[in-house]
Amino acid sequence: MPLEEAKVSTDLPPIVATAALKEDVPKPAQETNTSALSVLEGDGYRDDRNEGSYENTSDWIGDHTTNTPKGSLIVGTLHNDSESNTEIIRKQIIPRIIEEARKLLELLPEGKKIVFLAEGEKHGSPDSEQEMIAVELDKLIGSRIEHDTWDDEALAIYGDGMKIDFGLPLIKKLIKKFNDAVIVEAALYAMNRGDYEGFPISSKARKYLESTGIDPENKDALEKKAFPSKYEKDTIVAEICREYNRLRQENMLNKIKRIEDNEGIAIVAPGSSHAYSLKFILEKGHY
Repeated sequence: MPLEEAKVSTDLPPIVATAALKEDVPKPAQETNTSALSVLEGDGYRDDRNEGSYENTSDWIGDHTTNTPKGSLIVGTLHNDSESNTEIIRKQIIPRIIEEARKLLELLPEGKKIVFLAEGEKHGSPDSEQEMIAVELDKLIGSRIEHDTWDDEALAIYGDGMKIDFGLPLIKKLIKKFNDAVIVEAALYAMNRGDYEGFPISSKARKYLESTGIDPENKDALEKKAFPSKYEKDTIVAEICREYNRLRQENMLNKIKRIEDNEGIAIVAPGSSHAYSLKFILEKGHY
């Protein structure tokens, strides 16, 4: 069936034409992915779809803990979104981070500081596991700790009113790779709407999700669409979400490197999937 080129709405960049609303329609950009992780995948990058659950992995924390050759510490964490997770974070993950941080503090050169790179925002958002960890690090390290985030402005995707800003660098990268602004918007909506309320969505992106059988208000369906299991068929939406997280991971690696180049030490407690995927790359210092 011939494709109908959609009219470009005012909320989309004028240079981007929308493909017909089918999963198999969008054609990827001709160039290959220039992300650093596309090069590193063959050197230890682990697909997080193979990650074991906390309950079913014998040494889950060990499998999500890494020390870089220059001394930085990465410990993956669960998110503080359930009572059971809160218990694990307080009794298992934070004690491991503090134990390792105490060792780093003893080796820290005079005049240098430890930088805690929080996920989301500096010092963590209120009531998050990142804030819980930051508070305990403050108690241990005191004036020798600085706070930053690996989710900085380079990774922004939303402008005023939490609306997708198609002029932001990360959004431009995704559109260049996947060649469709509407599906990029739909994918980011699916990924974020599963966790948060109030994300707006354009009529075109809503129509796209509906065309694939997904109710844009069904959080569970959106989450499955964005993050299918390794046993499910991949979709363009899942590929976009995975690339978005890889760009975030690349930013994390770059920030760790900058801190280490300045003879500092980074402590990072990313969501477990990031720590799992990057473990061997970080151990080898290939960033």
